[in-house]
Order: sequence, then structure tokens, then C-alpha cells
Amino acid sequence: MPKRTKVAILGFTSHNFIAPWNDDSWELWGLNDLHEVFEQHAPGIFKTDRCQWFQLHKPDAGQAYHGVRDPNHLAWLAKQKFPIYMWEPTAEIPAAVPYPIHDVLRYFQPFPYFNNSISWMLALAIVQGYKTI
Repeated sequence: MPKRTKVAILGFTSHNFIAPWNDDSWELWGLNDLHEVFEQHAPGIFKTDRCQWFQLHKPDAGQAYHGVRDPNHLAWLAKQKFPIYMWEPTAEIPAAVPYPIHDVLRYFQPFPYFNNSISWMLALAIVQGYKTI
């Protein structure tokens, strides 16, 4: 069971402003290079225990991740202390943890189907027992 019972899974849509940025009862999950949006809405959020991150794209030629617009994204990932879920964690990102793909797929048998990062995030929140997503 997670520390909190509520998680907000945030993507790149323009309605991020309605997320529970200032409500400590919510955990906030982000992905890819969305970290700039988090800092805009809640300066200092990454120094709290409210975040988990997902970088579920594989690197392009070992330099950057597919679709990333922020040239400082890799450096940002390397500095974080909260979990950063990845398919294959690397030593360059000390907080990286392997996404528990086998647990998630087993939980959703017989029809596990996930085709994007948000769907993998939703699935993990369900598996981990969040009550409000």
C-alpha cells in the first residue's frame, strides 16, 4: 500500500492547472520532460515526497529520449531523488528503478493491453493500491 491513497497522473494536456498541486494528500506522477510544468505550478515540488516519475521511452542513440523537447532532461533525471520508473534503469540516473512490468501484466490477465506511458502509469497505480486515481 502506498503512503498516500490518492495519485494524480499528469500528462502534457493543457488542463494541468486543475491538478492538486497544493494538496499534500495527493501524490503527483509525471513523465518524460514534464518537469518544467511541475515547477511552474508547484515550485519546490521535487524536494517533497509527493512525486514519482516515469521515463518509459528508450533512449535515441544513447543521447536523449524519444520526444523530449528539453535539452537538459537527462541532467534533470540524474539529479532526482524520488523513484524514476524506466524499462532499463541506467547508472547515469541513480534514482531509476525498473518498472514492474511482470507484476502489472500478471495483475491484468487475461487481457493486459497497454500502449502508452499513461496507460502503464494507470496500471501501476491500480496494482499499487491507490484508492483515488
